[in-house]
Amino acid sequence: MCSKDVWKIVGPIILITVTGVTTAIIKLVGGNDAVRDIKILDKKNFDVKVGENVRVTIPADELNLHEKCFIYLNNGERYSLTEELSVIGIKIIENYNYACGVNIDIRSKTVTGDWTLVSWEIMLYYIPIERRLPFTINVQDNGGDNTESKQIMITEGSDLYLHLDSKTDLSETCKLVGPDENESVNFELDPKYLESCGFIIKNVKPSDSGTWEIRYGNGTILRAFTEVTVNVSEAMSARQYSEQSTLVVEGQVDNSRQLEYCRFVRIDGLGISSENLPDRYTSHDSLATGLCRIRIEDATILDHHSWTVVARILGQDVEISQSTMNTITMPPAADPGNLNNQLIFWIPMILLVIVLTALVVLLAPKSNRKRTLDRMNIIRDSIRSSFQKKPLQDPPSITGVTVA
Repeated sequence: MCSKDVWKIVGPIILITVTGVTTAIIKLVGGNDAVRDIKILDKKNFDVKVGENVRVTIPADELNLHEKCFIYLNNGERYSLTEELSVIGIKIIENYNYACGVNIDIRSKTVTGDWTLVSWEIMLYYIPIERRLPFTINVQDNGGDNTESKQIMITEGSDLYLHLDSKTDLSETCKLVGPDENESVNFELDPKYLESCGFIIKNVKPSDSGTWEIRYGNGTILRAFTEVTVNVSEAMSARQYSEQSTLVVEGQVDNSRQLEYCRFVRIDGLGISSENLPDRYTSHDSLATGLCRIRIEDATILDHHSWTVVARILGQDVEISQSTMNTITMPPAADPGNLNNQLIFWIPMILLVIVLTALVVLLAPKSNRKRTLDRMNIIRDSIRSSFQKKPLQDPPSITGVTVA
């Protein structure tokens, strides 16, 4: 064993030699080509409640050249502490007195566990060193003053109501902080929840989506979090119509809101946008004015069925849609019963005329045959005309009556 606690990183393997502890080998994800001395700082423990804040820092060492910072979460994931850090509830502390530092918002009990803050530095004689600060967060029962982070979905234009789950003696210290992390002044106090830090935000907009906080307390500041999602309320009208052999399908967003894109879904599930137009289809969208439109040449019966128009308003995360609700009307089928009745009546009549004609031709005198045939032709033409459709004619008008 060595006389001091030393961890050596060699390639992707950490060789750990700790006084009084058996040597261990740990594999690093991603590897590291440097040989780096590791110094374990004194572990810290934080007993906190939901709504509180944990501040963890590694003091700066003037003799060392700082390289970068990392944090290992309680689930084992490692993140580099940069401006692009996207872990909700973790904020970087930028102060020359600290090599690394973070503020961790305690939004729920899920943050309970072991964490590690890491600083990579270069010592004298260009020796790489890693200083590690392990810490444990234990989220205690909050006694009802606060609760787990909430989630609310609300429609644009509605009023948002926020308050604590129980009363507090510190209601005079209540403040409301919006998703932009600035203290909000655009609210009304909720008279029903004055002792529970009640706030009313009128006529919410999509930009109000995000994390809202209620902060209260003297000295120790307690914080209650609510994740708010504001859904777009704009409606869309949709229709389809024909221009000779061309079918037009279009949708118009209310208030002519600018759109990010349009797409069209046919009744068989075919999805169409300006980027994948099939043959016979052309796009005539006007995204700047909230108009979606396609034209279909030589439209088929399938094209004439109902379409669904889908659009996304610029800057929003949700889509809106509307169906044209078009139906195709087919001509009514013939009534089999009426057709059978007509056949039963006309077939015997036709056969009777044929038989009578034959008898007259065979038995009548020659002088009367021509006259008889002419009469039979008149009867034949009358029967034939009864099967033909004729337009209705207006009855003759009577302009005057003469009485003898």
